[in-house]
Amino acid sequence: YRVQRAKLQVFNSNYYNADEDFAEAIKLEPKKWEWYFARYEYLVTRHEYEKALVDVSQVVALGKSELLIWRGQALMHLGRFDEALADLTKFTDSIAGKEKENLPAVLAYGMRGYCYMTLNKPEKAVADYSKAINIFDDGTLRQLRGNAFVGMKQYEIAIQDYTYILKKTPDNIAILYLRSVAYDLNGQPKLALADRTDAAFYS
Repeated sequence: YRVQRAKLQVFNSNYYNADEDFAEAIKLEPKKWEWYFARYEYLVTRHEYEKALVDVSQVVALGKSELLIWRGQALMHLGRFDEALADLTKFTDSIAGKEKENLPAVLAYGMRGYCYMTLNKPEKAVADYSKAINIFDDGTLRQLRGNAFVGMKQYEIAIQDYTYILKKTPDNIAILYLRSVAYDLNGQPKLALADRTDAAFYS
């Protein structure tokens, strides 16, 4: 009841009351991982990642190792990329061979890719973004992989990813600008200018 009421308080932006309800629920049933995870989700929506990390770590300590992906998420938001990669890798290893049946794998590989890009390891980022795309082909993942290819100076392949997105959303200003940069870096100034012109038209 306390957790349900806390969620309702969050929906109504009554955060102080929500904090109290979550705390009371955990006090009454300190071994119930669901309460910690519910508060973790709430804290993430408020960008309180340090507190969220404490709660999701408790979830893992209570035996829910399959939820390591969410501790990896909190660590990533805190800029603790090596630790995030360790948790995310444990998660992806645990579902090896079953990725198509596990949509959180898309998020896990996407977050790993982000960590690798931040650590200036675009080759590893490309590998993880590609794994995510093989499960669920999404424009955002294509954009991120394209950016990683630019980091590897593989501009033609980056252009292919950006073009894939633009075939579906030709008025995507951000992607037009990204592709224009890739064209410039690839020594194709006329195509770069055409993309910038289109972007200006759609803006």
